[in-house]
Amino acid sequence: MMLMFALFATALAAGIVVTKVYERFTVGITVWVKGYHLHHSLYGLALLAVAVLFHLTHPDILLLILISGIGIGIIIQHTRSENRFVFVDRDGRLRHEPLVRMTFPDSQQVPAGADD
Repeated sequence: MMLMFALFATALAAGIVVTKVYERFTVGITVWVKGYHLHHSLYGLALLAVAVLFHLTHPDILLLILISGIGIGIIIQHTRSENRFVFVDRDGRLRHEPLVRMTFPDSQQVPAGADD
């Protein structure tokens, strides 16, 4: 039991440290897919899914603890650095689009030079 706790604590710390290093060297790099910002906490979520799937096929509890500990560490550090729990979000300001788009019906278009 102590071995499993020690392995989980070590994996958790490793996930936090790896994420801090990742955040340090990838400042300003964002991944966008069809207008959605994919945060790197998705890596932690993916590791949790891999751990569960791997555990279903190979019932090795130590490997499950190791992989899921790293995944949870990634999610914890990302939540601490972002000050929110997020995996995917949509924010028009980050995509260099105008916050407000003004459109007019064709009948209300002001011809060029009409306001002179």
